[in-house]
Amino acid sequence: MKVSLPLLRVLRIVDGDEKPAMPEVMAAMDYAKERIKAAIDDKPTLVKKVIKIVEDKWESQMGVKLYGAALFLNPNRIYGLKAKPYCQRLRHMFNEALLHMEPDDDKASVISRLADDYERGEGECFNSKLAINDRTKRSPLLWWGAYGGLAYELQHLAKHIVSLCASASGCERNWSCFQNIHSKKRNRLEFQRLNDLSYVQYNQKNADRF
Repeated sequence: MKVSLPLLRVLRIVDGDEKPAMPEVMAAMDYAKERIKAAIDDKPTLVKKVIKIVEDKWESQMGVKLYGAALFLNPNRIYGLKAKPYCQRLRHMFNEALLHMEPDDDKASVISRLADDYERGEGECFNSKLAINDRTKRSPLLWWGAYGGLAYELQHLAKHIVSLCASASGCERNWSCFQNIHSKKRNRLEFQRLNDLSYVQYNQKNADRF
């Protein structure tokens, strides 16, 4: 449970129905890996094995670069990461997504220059007091709609990316015991109770096999 709980939280974000998950998934995965390391830090060999499994599964996802681009375009997150080398990787992922999604070289160059302004928090769009204050108060989609108008080409791409849905459908075969306990539409049990009930039901199913 120490290892699986952080990953379950990621799945809850991915499979949520309250807001688009794309801008949050990559940050959630990075946080989950940190929590896993902290949970079993007294077993360094196990830490390496578990993190390798998680990273291999994560890197095999087709949309990893798109997740990175979405995090780059999330004003709630990106400005807190600016001082870290990690931010350069996110910009690279955005550039890769841009080249894939915008076939016109001239338009791609315009968007890239506008992304420079966004990344630095400069330009008429991105350095206004309202835009800065609302970075953490509005969803990425609403923020781009409110403050990206003077950078229309980037705004159009950003709204498209951050509004994309993520899915946990690949996990549905292993999700049956959760579905029997927790329904998003009908009830929301507190997270610890959900885990406890799922644990009991999972063990009961294993016991029934023997």
